[in-house]
Amino acid sequence: MRLEPPGETPVRILALFPHPRHIGHVVLDKNGLVPKGAFACRTRRFATLEQRKASLDRLVARSSIRHRPTLLVVVHARGCAWLNAMMAHAIAVADGSGVPLRIRHEAMVTDLFIPEDAEQYDQLGQAITRVFFPELAKGVPSWNRRMNAQRRRLRSVWKAAAGALTVLAEVRPDVVRNLAIGPLPPGLASLIDRASRPPV
Repeated sequence: MRLEPPGETPVRILALFPHPRHIGHVVLDKNGLVPKGAFACRTRRFATLEQRKASLDRLVARSSIRHRPTLLVVVHARGCAWLNAMMAHAIAVADGSGVPLRIRHEAMVTDLFIPEDAEQYDQLGQAITRVFFPELAKGVPSWNRRMNAQRRRLRSVWKAAAGALTVLAEVRPDVVRNLAIGPLPPGLASLIDRASRPPV
């Protein structure tokens, strides 16, 4: 068991991207991805929106007990009615959990990891897996335009991971620097620099 240095506040982030087809789920602490904490919950197998909301309820309840997060993050997006309903439900569930909640919008998070001149096609997944967590590329045969089911599922996980890293950069920028195994994306590097400055 690793202990935090004296005076250091432990941080463990549970991040969700609550898409109605696949809920992206990531648990992150100062050592990186928590074992068995990164996956996509396949909610498309449920026929109704209410069943998918109930699946989200169970997921948050189980993960809160198993992982004991100190922060919850919801990566928020807008789209069809079911997507909007899942997003609103996830925020309500997280807000009622008693754990501090941070909401980060998908577009803002994506901009931190993808340069403005980059082609958008799965660039977020490439940034997450090449700079931080190569294990999240498992089952991805290539990054070309030809889609496979695993890449489709992992998109929700990559978005949850990006949200977790964004909030971690805000509260513990030193940890994000230590987790990186490659050059930081410019947007994320700027966020870390700002968060590292002592308060005026």
